[in-house]
Amino acid sequence: MKTLGKISALAVAGLLGLAACGSDAEETADGLTPLTVYHITTVDSTPLYLGVEEGFFEEEGLDVEVKIALDIDAGLRLAGQHVGPKRSPLHEADRVLELARAVVARPGFRLAGVMTYEGQVAGVPDDVPGERAKSAIVRRLKRASMSQLRTRRAEIATPHGA
Repeated sequence: MKTLGKISALAVAGLLGLAACGSDAEETADGLTPLTVYHITTVDSTPLYLGVEEGFFEEEGLDVEVKIALDIDAGLRLAGQHVGPKRSPLHEADRVLELARAVVARPGFRLAGVMTYEGQVAGVPDDVPGERAKSAIVRRLKRASMSQLRTRRAEIATPHGA
């Protein structure tokens, strides 16, 4: 498994190295070429993370910094049910802050920010011709979702005990 991870990380390093070849970046004092990668957290990025953690990029002469945007679940929680896209396991503010602090503490990674996708709001029509009752329900769900999301965003933006 470690060999497969190293091969994947080296493949990513090769692609990143090609991207750096045309840049005006100067080598650092230790001879590494600085390279910043902006990234949204996903499972398929394991080779990138592994490459930084295990030093595979440094072995190839790259000083890689990964800037991460955490994808926060923006779904509405209503009566124990989830309404909206299930894009992220991060819903509660304390879990988001825990992961954000872990990213900040990890060498080679920088927290660029957080993001949400409110698919249950933006992706659902709320004025369906001939369906007044359905349209009214959808509008109420959208209002409730945005209200709940405003509260969570405020909790994330102003953490207690930070």
